[in-house]
Amino acid sequence: NHADAVLENVRRSGVTQQVRAETADMRRMPFAAESFDVIVSRAAIHNLYQPAERAQALSEIVRVLKPGGHVLIDDIRHIGEYAALFSRAGCRDVRRYGSPVAAALLAVLTFGSLCPGTLVVRKNS
Repeated sequence: NHADAVLENVRRSGVTQQVRAETADMRRMPFAAESFDVIVSRAAIHNLYQPAERAQALSEIVRVLKPGGHVLIDDIRHIGEYAALFSRAGCRDVRRYGSPVAAALLAVLTFGSLCPGTLVVRKNS
């Protein structure tokens, strides 16, 4: 959750010339529309506690994603909500990954607190 950690991973991966790390509010990203080919979110969006704020963050992702671009979201809860929001935003290719059995078991063990999953979304061209 810190830009220095991201930059260290970038350095270790040997892609320092292709990556830039910036910190911003995911509900109001300071980027032009259709700026990115790929967007990755790992265990971040669930930190927005209100459904309207999560919807706003996903709307921003769709806004800054180029047509034909991809989103990967890996989170610990709300994956079904995210999938529905992307579909309503017109992204027809929304795929959910992960074991539904493992997610259900973890949800039971954590009294519904955790229900992880991964989404891969492609924005329509």
